[in-house]
Amino acid sequence: MSYFLRIFNRKRGSYLQICETLYNPKTKVCSNKNYKTLGYVEDLETKYPNPIEHFKEYVKELNEKLAIDRERKIPEEEEEDVTKNIGYFLVKSLFNTLDVKDDLNALGVGYKYEKTLSKFIETMIYCQIIQPSSKLANSENVIPQIYGSEHFSEDQIYRMINFIGNDYQKYIELFNYHVNKLFPRNYKSVFFDCTNYYFEIDLPKDDKQKGPSKENRKEPIIGQALLLDGNQIP
Repeated sequence: MSYFLRIFNRKRGSYLQICETLYNPKTKVCSNKNYKTLGYVEDLETKYPNPIEHFKEYVKELNEKLAIDRERKIPEEEEEDVTKNIGYFLVKSLFNTLDVKDDLNALGVGYKYEKTLSKFIETMIYCQIIQPSSKLANSENVIPQIYGSEHFSEDQIYRMINFIGNDYQKYIELFNYHVNKLFPRNYKSVFFDCTNYYFEIDLPKDDKQKGPSKENRKEPIIGQALLLDGNQIP
């Protein structure tokens, strides 16, 4: 859209009119329509010494104001991103095959989120597969992109992890039981590795005890070990 000054040459003299040009995005055609009728130059000279130059300047101001309004216009609301991540479907198939949902929820009987405990564990596993992140990043960025997933706030994630952590050995035993039903253990050969993590604290506390560190540091550490059977199943 823009404005311009149209000058008609008639028998009586020059006739002025301000028109606006409009663009139709569907037809991709521009059309003009009357914005303001000014009249004959001869009549306008009683008020303006040079009517044509005066209204050319006026049209210029209209177009400048139009440009400013365009810049100030509130951007159109962006369309919601409906892209979803399905990169966890193979693991989801294995999770469903283990048929562990009811037993996991049974461990949470009486807990505030007992009905979604299995869904939470499942979702957090998928988060670590798709994009290992912090609890906040999982809540704000990763979980919303997982197809078919329920949403968990950062506070919910911390509370549920704390609940599970109090009896984490039960969950390990539960998964081992279901895995062993489908894939019996092969103990003909086993694979083992371990590592440790140090904490910048002065005194040992709970499971953070002093011991041999691969970095030769003196702070309390936590050791982590991984044992695989002959089929490389943890």
